[in-house]
Amino acid sequence: MNKFLFLMLIMPSCIFGQVLIENFEDERHLNYVEKSGEFISDNPNEAPALMGGMYWGTANPDMTGINQSPRCGSYMRNAVESFDYFVTIPAGGFTNLNDFTDGSNFFTLDVWTPEVNTTFLLSFENREIALIDPDSLDGVHSRFTATSSVANAWHTVVFEFLDFPDLNISEDDIDQMVVLVNNDTEGNDVTVYFDNLYGPDFGCMDVDENEVIEDFECHRELEYSFTHGGIDFVTNPQQSGSNTSEKCGFYESYGAGDENGNVINIFTFDPPLNFSDYNSICMNVKSTFMKNVQLTLQDGNNSYTAEVETSGNDTWSELVFDYSDVSASEFTQAILIFAPGELEAGYTFYYDDIALTQTTSVEENINTDNITIVDNFIYFSEMTTSKHIKVYDLSGRLILDEVCQNNSFELMPKGLLLVNISDNNGLNTTIKHLNK
Repeated sequence: MNKFLFLMLIMPSCIFGQVLIENFEDERHLNYVEKSGEFISDNPNEAPALMGGMYWGTANPDMTGINQSPRCGSYMRNAVESFDYFVTIPAGGFTNLNDFTDGSNFFTLDVWTPEVNTTFLLSFENREIALIDPDSLDGVHSRFTATSSVANAWHTVVFEFLDFPDLNISEDDIDQMVVLVNNDTEGNDVTVYFDNLYGPDFGCMDVDENEVIEDFECHRELEYSFTHGGIDFVTNPQQSGSNTSEKCGFYESYGAGDENGNVINIFTFDPPLNFSDYNSICMNVKSTFMKNVQLTLQDGNNSYTAEVETSGNDTWSELVFDYSDVSASEFTQAILIFAPGELEAGYTFYYDDIALTQTTSVEENINTDNITIVDNFIYFSEMTTSKHIKVYDLSGRLILDEVCQNNSFELMPKGLLLVNISDNNGLNTTIKHLNK
């Protein structure tokens, strides 16, 4: 039996136990980073390159055959490097890599290459150890290889297990996957396209879809088209409060250079962001700088801007960008600016959990049947269930988030507040109140 026929026979059973890791559209569980950990854009004109250039969200050059999706990844190999590569960090940890190293299952990848016999190598590594000496195999748990067999057409390659270079690295130690193209060759500047990577479960694939746009883990819907400043994908430095997740985004300003302040980031929604059932966007932000964060939504013809001030207390807090007056229902692009108008370098912000939300505005001094606010206290005439109370200032910054189990609750913050009250019975009301 020839090898091709053998692969055709085993593929149906191999698919069982695989999950779709990356298709550059609705399933995106890899974060593409440089050796230094900097973000790699999908804009070839703006993206930094590790050695060659890796771009995610590239237009599919050949929407025929097995891959007719509009987007894919692309990689332009650096011809002067023997070991040219790019680095990915998964959204979660591997749960069943042993099934792939023992041959029970296989990594598969759709590729488009200009020539046959283009080789691909997947290296699963511990990032901290591997970075000590990138030229060695220290920190490398396992490697897998595949070779293209068709030129100028999409086809699926199947990766075979190669070796265990560093026996001191366990499956639990793996936190990055390195991809090498035509490994150990010079003078090869091939450009390849790839899509639909199948492999082991990352541990977060079963998370229910909800209003989350970007959480740097299981929900990855943003396509960054331009950045001015450094964007990185990092471990959450403070897993507490409103953000207990493991990963988050990080931004650092680079200095003067943009009329709006140099901290500008443009990302696109593909498909367009449906805003018909929502009127706000919330985002967790952590910074030592008490600066405004500006978020502008664009629908192709119009722009809608909301601005919220960060607390500056170096803890996670939820910012709410209110678009209650927006008439458009779908948005194709957003512009996020940290510290607008500030031209200095060195402003840093952690951010996470960008999500759609719905806020309700009511006129001042309106009370529900069971709720009364007097001076510094909220009173509940009926307490059949606990109340979830969120208090915002007028900029949209969340300044208090508590659960009330009693008939009264003291409002500690002073000033004009938006008090959101909800319970398990479906009551959800926002009251504007001047707390003296």
